[in-house]
Amino acid sequence: CPQKCALIHSLLPPWVRYRYTSMGHISELFRRQIDTHVLIIARAGLDKLGAWATQHRRCTGRSVGLLHMADEKNSGSTYKGFAYVVRHFYFPKLSGPAQGEYVRALGNLTCGSGPRWPNPKPASSSPALGVHWIFLPRGTITPGVVDLTTRSAASVWPSSDRPLNCSFIGMEHPPRKTMFAALRTQGADLKCLLASSKAYGGGKSSWDYVTKTLEISKIGLCPSGNNPETHRMAELLATGTVPAMLDYPFLHATFTAPPVIVGGNWTEVISRMRGLLVDRPGLERLQMEGAEWYGQLHRCITCDLDAILFTAMRLHKLENASLTRPECERLGGHAHWQTGTA
Repeated sequence: CPQKCALIHSLLPPWVRYRYTSMGHISELFRRQIDTHVLIIARAGLDKLGAWATQHRRCTGRSVGLLHMADEKNSGSTYKGFAYVVRHFYFPKLSGPAQGEYVRALGNLTCGSGPRWPNPKPASSSPALGVHWIFLPRGTITPGVVDLTTRSAASVWPSSDRPLNCSFIGMEHPPRKTMFAALRTQGADLKCLLASSKAYGGGKSSWDYVTKTLEISKIGLCPSGNNPETHRMAELLATGTVPAMLDYPFLHATFTAPPVIVGGNWTEVISRMRGLLVDRPGLERLQMEGAEWYGQLHRCITCDLDAILFTAMRLHKLENASLTRPECERLGGHAHWQTGTA
């Protein structure tokens, strides 16, 4: 981070005033003068960050949320101390210190069905406003390549005018070998652009990768990486390319399942791709449905964040701080309490 961080400012409701700041080590956080609400973007060190979040809440009354990245294996994280958690990589329930914590897809509070979050308790040891899963964003951050959060779904280039039937450029590691083998044998007639490369996008610039591969492909193959969820799905939907992939639980976690080509194995996926490639209206309909779904997902996520952040900031106010300034000054010698800003 920050180069490898997933930043979500484009999804925040417009009333949120924010700025980004970064630090090289967790210890810097304890020395910073911070008396506002905070959203921490992190991959590790959550126990120490959670302890800081608890202290921050008790000393300022302000909320601290967490965007948890890179937990592909459900490795047993602790979310103690945070008012709310947004995380990548879907697991219905978490393991480790957060064992049993129910994970809701972000967007479902607004656009889904079922119960809302429980009555929030600001002093709770678990996130008072819940743990929420968010789709991985695009990996290609390219000026001029605008995704469907800011463009009309109808503006994507129609699949019938795209020269490539299907494409994939990426590593041929073990989870993907079955896909490569199936496409080279059963799917040879599809004439997919299929390239094995250790470099992202085959070493192309992100601009060339998007404009000269993704945006000219009717279908984009979306195999598993370190986890079934990858940045590739968002990239495909953002460029109006129809994803083709195996079925996984995360595809059924949102308010409606994303309109993609899906199968229980790559033989089924290839068969469905073949059928759609000769069904021009059907493929264009699926392309448009995917583009519209992706835009709706982002709108629903923004509405969910509106509710979560508004509630967090209403629950956590300066007058709700449970420690006095002298007590805060004795907690670890944090500089911002010694300045009198609390």
